[in-house]
Amino acid sequence: MRAELKKLQKELGVTTVYVTHDQVEAMTMGDKIAILNEGVLQQTGTSDVIYLHPSNVFVAGFIGSPPTNFFDCNLMGGVPCTLDTGEFRYPLPEHVAKAAKKCTSDMCILGVRPQDVLVYKDAKRKKGLIKAVLDVTEPLGDKMILDLKVGDYLVKAVVSPDFKAELGDELWIAFPANKIHIFDKKTGATLV
Repeated sequence: MRAELKKLQKELGVTTVYVTHDQVEAMTMGDKIAILNEGVLQQTGTSDVIYLHPSNVFVAGFIGSPPTNFFDCNLMGGVPCTLDTGEFRYPLPEHVAKAAKKCTSDMCILGVRPQDVLVYKDAKRKKGLIKAVLDVTEPLGDKMILDLKVGDYLVKAVVSPDFKAELGDELWIAFPANKIHIFDKKTGATLV
């Protein structure tokens, strides 16, 4: 149905406003998307722009499946500047730290999409990994979703369907610096 509607709209060459609460439908059908929260415009743009560069924590959590992982953090100054969740510390590259320091307080939110969480079975030859315990696996055919416990945090990761691990296994995760988002805790605005 989506493909037929999109094709018809293109053939007729008319501007169409399509309202949906289904984020997948919006991403697949819209040339330009507007995200509203309680009647307030949050962001407009193409599906790529909204997915890759969310304007705030609401948009980052609304767009994407599974939703973005969020971690409340203290922004710790120093070299390197570090985000401290209480469960792990995440050192920031200099260019990311510069943007993160625009936060209105020392509290911020680290966001990382499940598709961007790297999962390893061991920590050999890798620095900056975060210890996690495999809690649940959700095989979906073309991919598998892992629920990983990092202290009190539940972290979702998307891996290939042939990833093998047992429930309760200790695994190691990483968040590539070029894939993270940092949000101002007070305003929800994107800093990085």
